[in-house]
This record gives sequence, structure tokens and C-alpha cells, in this order.
Amino acid sequence: MRTGDRDLYLQGEAMSRITMDVDQIHWPKDPVYTGESNPALDYLKFLKKPKGSPYVGMGRRHEDQHWVAQLSAHVWVSGWITSYFLTGDQRGLEVAELTGEQYLKR
Repeated sequence: MRTGDRDLYLQGEAMSRITMDVDQIHWPKDPVYTGESNPALDYLKFLKKPKGSPYVGMGRRHEDQHWVAQLSAHVWVSGWITSYFLTGDQRGLEVAELTGEQYLKR
């Protein structure tokens, strides 16, 4: 950013996006009960839904394929927050919060 070189900025933004959307585990999250029109039946259906992955918010290790193994140290929270501040894109903040919540559970 200090250089003013747009190409370097775009490379940094691309790096931020790939680390937040490809190198992080986002699914499946725990189901959320929203309270639909028939509360009794909806709640019973909600109770039968499987729990989400305990790894949501963790990073992935790089290999030939992105989905080889979990690696909790493979996160770039500062880059995602910087991306959020520079672009206003909420995705960076959401992924940083998701990762923070995962680490607070540990």
C-alpha cells in the first residue's frame, strides 16, 4: 500500500480472499433454531438435526489439495481485518470473528 502500486494491492486482496474462503473450514455449522410458524414441530425437527463440525473456524494445511488436513496455526486474521478496513467487505470481519470464536473454545 505504501508504494501506491495497484497491482500489489490487488495481489494482497486476492491473497486475503483465498485464505478466508478456501483455507478456512466454514461448513457445517451448528444448526440454528429460528422459530418458524409451528414452534412445537419445528423445534422437534431442530433437535434431530446433526451437530456441525467442531472444526469450523480452523485453517487448512496446504498440500497438492487444500483439504488435506486441519492446521490450527494456518490463519491470517490480521490480513482479513485489514482487508475489511480497506474494502468495507464484511466477509473479512466475519471470518476473523469465526476464527476467534473457534480459538476461544479451545
